[in-house]
Amino acid sequence: MNRLIVLIVTVALAVLGTSGAAHAAPAVTHLEIHESEVSVSDFDAGDEPGRGACLPFSGTSREYRDLDAKLVIHEDGETHIDFTVQATFTLTPDDPSLWPSYSGSYREQGAGRALLTPEGEVDVVFSFHLQPSATGTDGSQVRALLKGHVTVTPDGTVRVATDTLRCIQTP
Repeated sequence: MNRLIVLIVTVALAVLGTSGAAHAAPAVTHLEIHESEVSVSDFDAGDEPGRGACLPFSGTSREYRDLDAKLVIHEDGETHIDFTVQATFTLTPDDPSLWPSYSGSYREQGAGRALLTPEGEVDVVFSFHLQPSATGTDGSQVRALLKGHVTVTPDGTVRVATDTLRCIQTP
């Protein structure tokens, strides 16, 4: 999730850095972003929202993500973004003799706004939610709800950063 936030904020800052200064630009510019990525990471039981926090074991996560995002950039520097991520994942325990492996998918949706201030700084508000579900090799089901909100002030201070994870079912 952090990779996605960094990508979106980076694109917004790059776009704002060029569109805010260009007074001859059209009133509204529309951009579409399509990105795919594969990530592999380790997780500990309870340490990472959406992965370890709902599972009683440590292991390795492999995730395949496809991002589709739409940006609307206004001449005054205000940028709006709506995005969807389609993903599949596998969760493999460090000790497969004790725990099942899981495979699943999710659809993540989010939206945000970046506003260029008269001083040339950026104010960002961003929210997302996803509901991953997975089935274990033993037939057990894991489902969760993850949602978050981030607000960054023009000086770069993170004013609000919340991630809420709720395990709907666990093994």
